[in-house]
Amino acid sequence: MKPTSKFINSTLLQSTSLKPTYLSKRLSTESSIAIRPRSSSIPPPIPLHQQSRPSHRLVVASLVSRLPITLKKLTRFESAYYHYQSQLSKTLETKFNTSFFFRSGSQAEKEFLEESTGKSNQVDASVDQHDHQTVDQLDLDESSLERKKDQTLYLLVKKNRSEHQWQLPQGGIKPKEDLVKAGLRELYEELGIDMDIFSIGHVPASYYSYESIPSSLTSTTLKGTKVWIMPKRILRGQPKITEVGKSEGIIQFAWLTKDEIQNRVSQELWSGLNPILSEI
Repeated sequence: MKPTSKFINSTLLQSTSLKPTYLSKRLSTESSIAIRPRSSSIPPPIPLHQQSRPSHRLVVASLVSRLPITLKKLTRFESAYYHYQSQLSKTLETKFNTSFFFRSGSQAEKEFLEESTGKSNQVDASVDQHDHQTVDQLDLDESSLERKKDQTLYLLVKKNRSEHQWQLPQGGIKPKEDLVKAGLRELYEELGIDMDIFSIGHVPASYYSYESIPSSLTSTTLKGTKVWIMPKRILRGQPKITEVGKSEGIIQFAWLTKDEIQNRVSQELWSGLNPILSEI
């Protein structure tokens, strides 16, 4: 059965009547999206002249240390403990038949018996103790790297000013310069290159900050200084204050222990050094 002309005409009219409505809705939607204004919740970009500037000056400091050279003197309890352990091991060990190796009454037998009974060891111990006391009694200057051989020493510098005289060798950071390179550069510029120094790590061991004193002579807007402490070791050599160091006010350097440092530095610096300084 073929469709009639009335049916075909009605179908064409329905299809043509749908298309304009669909297109008009689509165009109206796209136009509304295109002209939608920017949301007020998104802030506009801040001009460069209005952006915030750093409030503190960044500084890197070098914590140069010298490890102990000799063992620390034993306490009375430690000496008694090691003596007891030595006597106990000698008592429990199997007796050695000297006649199998040495002739009775020979010099070799006497030397062996002296060594086994500990007479020669006692003499050596007394000599070592005397040497240890002699080193402790030496009044070495604080600039000597040989003082306090049984403790860890740290390098500090003294500046020519009324307050906060003692501090670590420190300085500013140049552009495109990391903390390790900046610390070594400042150290060599102020105290010379006659030191064999290597960095322990590439990250700071500690950090501290201090506020700047307002002055009418300076127009800076910085509130203070933030200092990153980089640990380093010295193998040999000795610092020597250079012309750059003298121009920055350095008049003295010293190798100090932890207890000596606490009595000389400021409270801000001590708060950053106390957790990382060695007790030995």
